[in-house]
Amino acid sequence: MKSTTAANVDFFENLTSLPLDIIARIIAYLPRCILPEILSFARIRDIVASEILSAVDITDWTRNCYKNNAARTRASHCICNVFTIKPKNFKLAMDQWHMHPKLLKIGDFSTFQYILETDPEILHKAIHLHGRFHPENIDDPDPSFELLINSGTRFDSLFLSSFGNVHSLPAITKNLQLSSTILEDYNIGGLKKLSLDMTLHSETEVPYNLYSNMEELHLLLCYPTNMILPKKLRKLIVDTSHENRVAFAPQALFNLEYIKYFQSCMKSLNETRLVTPNLKLLYLSCCHKFSDFGSLKRLKHLQDLKIYDCIYPIDLFNGKAFSELRRFEYTASSIDGKLPNFEVPETFKNLTLTFPANLKVLSINNAMFMKINLNTLKLPTSLTNLKLSNTPLSEGYLYFPENLRFIEIDVPKVSFKSDFQLPRAAVEVTIEADIIIFEGTDFIYNLPEKLSHLTLKAGFKGAIVPLTQKVKWPSLMKYFYLKNFYTDEEQLRLLNLKESNLQTIEIFRGRVKKLPDDLFPVSVKSLSLIRMGIEELPQSFECLQNLHQLYLRFNNLKNVKPVKLPLSNLKYLDLSCSKLRLLSPFLQSNLEEARFDDEITVVTECNWNLNVIDARQMLKKIKGLSLYVDGFHKTLKNISLHSSRLHILDVHDDPFFDEQEYNASLEVVSSCSSEDLYCGSDSDLDEEENERAKKRRKKGNPQ
Repeated sequence: MKSTTAANVDFFENLTSLPLDIIARIIAYLPRCILPEILSFARIRDIVASEILSAVDITDWTRNCYKNNAARTRASHCICNVFTIKPKNFKLAMDQWHMHPKLLKIGDFSTFQYILETDPEILHKAIHLHGRFHPENIDDPDPSFELLINSGTRFDSLFLSSFGNVHSLPAITKNLQLSSTILEDYNIGGLKKLSLDMTLHSETEVPYNLYSNMEELHLLLCYPTNMILPKKLRKLIVDTSHENRVAFAPQALFNLEYIKYFQSCMKSLNETRLVTPNLKLLYLSCCHKFSDFGSLKRLKHLQDLKIYDCIYPIDLFNGKAFSELRRFEYTASSIDGKLPNFEVPETFKNLTLTFPANLKVLSINNAMFMKINLNTLKLPTSLTNLKLSNTPLSEGYLYFPENLRFIEIDVPKVSFKSDFQLPRAAVEVTIEADIIIFEGTDFIYNLPEKLSHLTLKAGFKGAIVPLTQKVKWPSLMKYFYLKNFYTDEEQLRLLNLKESNLQTIEIFRGRVKKLPDDLFPVSVKSLSLIRMGIEELPQSFECLQNLHQLYLRFNNLKNVKPVKLPLSNLKYLDLSCSKLRLLSPFLQSNLEEARFDDEITVVTECNWNLNVIDARQMLKKIKGLSLYVDGFHKTLKNISLHSSRLHILDVHDDPFFDEQEYNASLEVVSSCSSEDLYCGSDSDLDEEENERAKKRRKKGNPQ
């Protein structure tokens, strides 16, 4: 596989011609894992080195960046915010570049001690310093602890694990996380955030003397506690085992704005004994026995309420409470129809739901145990974001308030009346269900001006009144996905995709034997035509000069004629499960224009009738071709052992395999000869292997 920079040499060569400040800004956006590869560009070496060393994680456990298989996914992801480097290599880099990191992470005591002994100034010059330590000797953690507190080092954040019972800490950090580590005194000067994980300790209650100016506290406990909380506390997270509940000393906390409870045994908010008149966010998670939702109504300034894996608060919003609530999110634990962790009343079968008048964000997820009554459902006019996922709706029609901007519907079945319109403010709309019924087409002729994404995804069946005129697409719209509406050639024309600015088009399931010419906009970058019944393609896609990805999965392309592709940008072609025999018709442009070095990935998964000779010839001629095939042929497997461009996928049963059509003398491009064959083998041997493959298939053993 080519390196990241090898594929982009021209880009970095051009980059060096830019002003240095512009180069620095561009380099800052690149993942740090690739930066060492571009140190070879002399003009930008200092900038690259400075960026590498600006954020460093010094550890013996260096990692390779995880990247998804580009042939099986649409994108690769990298989250290298810091550069991992071994201690000795880090010292060499310091000596070579005379630079100190702005952000420094240290993950073990040996590294920490190494830096203290070799160059302690590195610790003091770092703007941000983060430490994560375990004792060198679990049986005797004191030496490691003494080294830490006597070093005089101050950390932005410090994580200590498995130190047991130790003395108090000096003021060495603003953010402290302790796991299996108990201090005699938690009154640490300057401490703003404290996280305590005490799940591995005994049930003996530990006294907590907390720093009075602490603002954030995380408690993960397996035993009861009765601690006094700091008066300036702004954020509190409490997580306990199922058999215990955490209660605090009765007190009023006027600064507390955020609370998150994980307590399965808690039934009411009153059990905490806290008075929080200015609370803005409340998160109840896995509170399986929680039933007293009336205890929430005293929270007059609540703005954000999140409930996970608890019973739905059916009567919570009756009346005029929660006038300041802007966000309500509910998620049940039920998945695939399984019962949740809490008892569900019979009344949940046909619910009439009400919501605060000023609500802006509403999300109800995985509530398969309940059914929303559409006849009584009244969504607030103030609503801007709506998500209904895996939650059944009663018979009737769904309507949207006009101020909705983001809509995500994923339900078993949904219907829309003939006069249905998308909200005028809509920006992104996803409607997904097993069955989707549109009784009219007015909505598609009156799409909102600001609409950018539209997804209509039917799992089993989508029904819509046939189009009678061309669709006019909003100028801002970039994404369109249509699934299981059985689009025919006439409907495809009336969609008028060519007159749009769409960048991604995905159409799944149709009845289009011959794909018409000139259907798609020049703006399209990713085009998917899957299970469309396509047997004949246009002669050329060359007008689609921005096309990066083309997906033609599950079509019938066994007799396809040569088709010209836009070589300038096309990098990915998926022909999986399409009765494919010959690869060469799709690479005609490369052959005719002698563009043998243009990089393109072609996936031919589940095409058992693919002609091996033809595939090998394309690999021989087109050096930029990376080909993914099933391992149905011994020759292909052997070639893949010596080729970085031929990849063998897991063997699949081809749903389109026709035993009667399969024979040893499949058609081969006329120019093929033994001299053109990739990796040496001749055509007679290929035919022999084809015969062997045929026999294996008859026996039901593709291997």
